[in-house]
This record gives sequence, structure tokens and C-alpha cells, in this order.
Amino acid sequence: MKGTGKTKYPDVLLWLNHAAQQCFCGWELKPPTVPVDDPELLKNAAEKAQTIGAAYFVTWNMRETIIWKTPKPGEPVKSRTSRKTISNISHN
Repeated sequence: MKGTGKTKYPDVLLWLNHAAQQCFCGWELKPPTVPVDDPELLKNAAEKAQTIGAAYFVTWNMRETIIWKTPKPGEPVKSRTSRKTISNISHN
């Protein structure tokens, strides 16, 4: 995706088998100002997960984490496909 500021791969990859290029999930890391369920973020993260053949992807903004099931190509990410939402514990 040259020239668009976007890449084809997630920020972090978790492999099932690196030698066989079997990826479990990719992570998209964003600053706290970007919601973890931002529509553009989800679209981009899902496309990257599809590119690498990952069944899941993760969005994280330093405050909240969501694990999503990767939709089939052409299908949007839906909130009901999220598997787990984790909010970071604040330390005072």
C-alpha cells in the first residue's frame, strides 16, 4: 500500500508456526486517542488479518484491548465478532 501511509501487515504478529508461515493473529497498536473499535481501524486491521490468513486480530490503544474474529473478505467487522474486551487497570 505504498504512498497511503498504510502497510499490509499488522504492527505485531503472533505465530502458530513461523517456519510454515501460519499466523494466529495480528495486533494493531494505536494511541489512546483512537478508539479500539474505530471503524477505519477495524477495516484496516481486518484487511491485514485476511492478508496474513489470521483467524483473529487485536486492536489496542494503551487503555483497552479487543480480540476480534477476522471476517471473510468483503464482510465488515461487527461488534458481535469480538471475543474479549480488556480494559487496562489504572494505577493511582
